[in-house]
Amino acid sequence: MQIAIFGGTFDPIHVGHLMVAEQVRQIFSFEQVIFMPSAIPPHKPENTCVSAKDRFMMVSLATLSNPCFQVSPLEIDRQGPSYTVDTLKALRKSFGTEVEIFFLAGSDALWEMETWREAERLFELCRFIIIHRPGAAREGTLKQLQHSFFQRVENLNPQIIRFPFAEEQKIDYTVRMFLVEAISVDISSSAIRKLCAQGKSVKYLVPEPVEDYISKHNLYSYKGELP
Repeated sequence: MQIAIFGGTFDPIHVGHLMVAEQVRQIFSFEQVIFMPSAIPPHKPENTCVSAKDRFMMVSLATLSNPCFQVSPLEIDRQGPSYTVDTLKALRKSFGTEVEIFFLAGSDALWEMETWREAERLFELCRFIIIHRPGAAREGTLKQLQHSFFQRVENLNPQIIRFPFAEEQKIDYTVRMFLVEAISVDISSSAIRKLCAQGKSVKYLVPEPVEDYISKHNLYSYKGELP
């Protein structure tokens, strides 16, 4: 069995997250993609995100229509800083060795991964799927992988996979990292928060239940589309 863990702040979750998760699910034939909202992101200043409860609710609403998507409260229930290595250790203990765990992350994560807690241990606990963001230079991503930190990881040699997944593409499960060039929208959570703060519509940028939740709870000072 193979599962994917999609960790992040999701402040808020948007359609780009969902598109990428579904494309990756199709490429690797995952039975589940588990969204893992963080409690306290270690690399972000405290009190800069809406509450973990609100973010968890938005992710739950956004993923409700896809039976292959699940949401885990693991990091939120654990409280404290959400270190990926602690999450992976807990998942490995829960699933055992029979389940192959893949961790989804954006290409920007490569530039800070060396600073993550027990960084090299991460590659013992899972395989990484790095999402190559639209407009990002692949050369920069590959250059970062030549960094000495990544050179210490056995069998890293990243495999580049494109979506839609062509029949001639074969997934090499001996490597520890995959670079997926996914089709996505050029939108970010920070841009959505900015639109909300300006009272502008975020319709179609987030799923409708998420927009309703943001408006109802006045998150990011959003009251819905102005007339």
